[in-house]
Amino acid sequence: MHCGQLLLTFLVLIFISTTEETCYLRDIITVVEGEPFYLKYCSLSPEHKNETATIKWFKCTESHGHVELSSSSSPRITLRDYVLEFWPIELNDNGTYVVQMGNHTNKWKLNVIKRSKHSCFAEKQVIGKRVGVKKSLRITCNNSFYKGLINRTSLYKNCEKIENNKKPFLHKNAEFEDQGYYTCMFFLYHNGKLFNVTETFNVTIEAEALPRT
Repeated sequence: MHCGQLLLTFLVLIFISTTEETCYLRDIITVVEGEPFYLKYCSLSPEHKNETATIKWFKCTESHGHVELSSSSSPRITLRDYVLEFWPIELNDNGTYVVQMGNHTNKWKLNVIKRSKHSCFAEKQVIGKRVGVKKSLRITCNNSFYKGLINRTSLYKNCEKIENNKKPFLHKNAEFEDQGYYTCMFFLYHNGKLFNVTETFNVTIEAEALPRT
């Protein structure tokens, strides 16, 4: 592949992961039980979205093979355009999922983990964030996929709500005591029920490097 083709592919991937962050490009996804979750058909070719082929979703198991999913498969499952939604996802949703549209397919392996009874987040889902002391520390709570359903958003540090924080973000010059786990908790309604979706950052504050002599 020529350098120009590599650059084009890289830019396309960036485009999908930023303007269409609702797509999952990873093959293996870890998700915590009890939260809403979705899978969305991803395509590197925009023209694929203009196809009239029927979209089909399947769950693959060793005992039953490919089982086609529909909204009647479970009261927790919703099929909408290119999206398979779980309200919420549970441990028995563990497995491999395939979406088929014409000759094009996407496949993901979902690893559903148990929710901790003693923490507001799961360690396997934490996003690492390193900030130099005195440098800008920014935590922004944003969820573009569920934004139309979000009723309110709260920010927690080490699972304790940050008081006097009227807006769901933190922006300050980092101090060592700012180190910890920051959790964005989105509260949203679906069919009259309240759910929450979380995103957690493990913030490490690093000392400034000594100047070279």
